[in-house]
Amino acid sequence: MIKGQVIPNYATVANILSICAGLGEIVSYRYGKEIHCYVLRRAELGSEVTVFNALLSFYLRLGQIREAESMFRRMKFRDLVSWNSIISGYASNGEWLKALEMFREFVVVEKIEPDSVTLLSILPACALLSNLHAGKQIHGFVIRRRGLFEDTSVGNALISFYAKSGCTKAAYLTFLLIPQIDIISWNTLLDALRENKLETQFSEVLSSMFQEGIKPDSVTILAVVRFVTSLSIIDQVKVAHGFSLRSGLLLSGTEPTLTNALLDAYAKCGNMVDASKIFESLSRNRNVITCNSMISGYVTNGLHDDAHLIFQSMPEKDLTSWNLMVQVYSQNQFPDEALNLFHELQYHALKPDDMTIMSILPVCTQKASLHMLRQCHGFAVRACFEDVHLKAALLDVYSKCGNVSSAYKLYKSMPRRDLVVFTAMVGGYAMNGMGEEALGVFYHMLESGVKPDHIIITAVLSACSHAGLINEGLVIFDSIE
Repeated sequence: MIKGQVIPNYATVANILSICAGLGEIVSYRYGKEIHCYVLRRAELGSEVTVFNALLSFYLRLGQIREAESMFRRMKFRDLVSWNSIISGYASNGEWLKALEMFREFVVVEKIEPDSVTLLSILPACALLSNLHAGKQIHGFVIRRRGLFEDTSVGNALISFYAKSGCTKAAYLTFLLIPQIDIISWNTLLDALRENKLETQFSEVLSSMFQEGIKPDSVTILAVVRFVTSLSIIDQVKVAHGFSLRSGLLLSGTEPTLTNALLDAYAKCGNMVDASKIFESLSRNRNVITCNSMISGYVTNGLHDDAHLIFQSMPEKDLTSWNLMVQVYSQNQFPDEALNLFHELQYHALKPDDMTIMSILPVCTQKASLHMLRQCHGFAVRACFEDVHLKAALLDVYSKCGNVSSAYKLYKSMPRRDLVVFTAMVGGYAMNGMGEEALGVFYHMLESGVKPDHIIITAVLSACSHAGLINEGLVIFDSIE
């Protein structure tokens, strides 16, 4: 085309960039840069903001956020599409603060009026930044603009923003004030109520939805299934399952997300018979999540041989699959099998996570191997695992291996300590006959404002008993409400 002296226009550039974006990251980037250079050499193209918007969109699709930012700053002319692209690009690449800063520059400095596309990008960023103030300001702006206020997608984004910010009441009020609500509005509110464990409100909103004649979709039923699963209400799981079947939401060939959730619900409620029926019905449509849910259900219900059979039959396994089986072997006194799986998952190029380390730690105790424990601890440090419960588990195993000094050193290094950590340290001292030290940690916990439970009370009383600290134990016992 170029050799034939035909001059490309905006449509040509946009179309060719779209094709380039699907060629693989390295090839796409190279061709995109060539097109970018060609555009800069052609004055008639270089003056068109639409051409640069196409380039901007191309770089953002490839995740080349710095390249996009650099080009955006050099653009002589920018329109609403340009700003929307860069704000959306920052947000979709996890740079939420930059997205918010760009939005402020766009509104305050450039004084350009945002549209629904802008708000659909920036509201999730506000939620992820926990910036309630910015989100409320945007909400106020929306109310003052009738066109935006009547846009259901913007209203849904506001409901989602408040829900993710933990402001369930504000999410509900926003839902009530939206002029036009759709199934997404209902689903967003239901999911917010489920996440915040507001059982009564969830049931009321669901009833209102049915009363208004709104037909639930798979997302609605998914929220219901997860809600009743969290409450372990097996009868309601069956009701949701029946509705899904009658509504055709579980037809073969559809995405197994809802079916997986139902399987998981039955398994968590201890009904492995119905879970197995669903699993068998998915013989042609299973994925890794399906198999992991089944393994988890078998493990939870003590059916370890069945879990092993599913694991062995899986054509593909992810880290969760391996972690579950390592956990099965380590918790059932099969340390060698657990270790073999631990090494095998790494052979398959999977990188252990904090759950893997948590699962393998019982093996250190079973083999009384301080060396192995230190290897696990070192791996956790190098991988920058900061999970407080993993550290508490490491602390506990150090104590069980008789190395209380290392346990205490780990305890002291932790900037945040919760009840689990204090319990592990008190228990560690108790099992090693160090009553006074256990008391010291217990009283430090009380001074920190952490409320004890029956587990740590039992541990500290045991420490007092074994150390002959009868009076101290009686004082603690008498203080129990």
